[in-house]
Amino acid sequence: MTRWKISRPRILALLVSITLANAAYSAEAELKANPFWESIQPDVNVSGFVVVGLTTGSLLSGSDILGIQLRPPGSMNSEEVCLTVQSRDGVYISRNTYILPPSIDNEPVNLPYSESTALDLLKEYEKEHLAISVLSGNCQDPGDVYLPPYGPGNDTSTGINLMINGFGATDVFYSAPTIDKTGTCQALHDGRTTIFDFWCHIDLPAPLDNDLQIRIDRERYGRPLPPATLSVATSSSNLRAESDE
Repeated sequence: MTRWKISRPRILALLVSITLANAAYSAEAELKANPFWESIQPDVNVSGFVVVGLTTGSLLSGSDILGIQLRPPGSMNSEEVCLTVQSRDGVYISRNTYILPPSIDNEPVNLPYSESTALDLLKEYEKEHLAISVLSGNCQDPGDVYLPPYGPGNDTSTGINLMINGFGATDVFYSAPTIDKTGTCQALHDGRTTIFDFWCHIDLPAPLDNDLQIRIDRERYGRPLPPATLSVATSSSNLRAESDE
């Protein structure tokens, strides 16, 4: 009887082929700039925005980075988006523009991250240690509308997560008048909090046809600091109401 021997590389190639064949299909955005831009800086000076991250679904860790997706609404007036990833300790940051596939309307779109050379480093960051955001437009001239990305297994969600840099604030609050929501953001104390030090979760209590307007208020020992406002594209179908099963 003849015995067939299959080499280990061929077995691995076969397993990869089977895995890819079974994966759910989704479109993929095209990375606009080459090479992929990212930076690793053990020491960093902090400057920038109050809102540094906005996602939907559960909080994302560095292990989720290869599975980032979003569902761009058909009403979006830009064919490009800017994806930014920052570690809370300030060591890692990437900012890259992606060109969306044509005729996309609330369909899943992958934002490929395989060009990164820091995947091993990113795997060390657990949940609450990464800030991920997607803005309409390119990274040189981004728009002012956030598109909530999500990770593997979080295709739909009833709320959004915000990563906030308090810039010395002792308390941070959010308000969304159109859905009658207000709340207090949670301070993050463990580890190095260079890029952001507060986390907020906002539930969506009802279907939303228009972009969600959010205001972030900060206080330092009771003294108000300048507020920040943002607009979120909630018309995307990856954001649904709590009652929508």
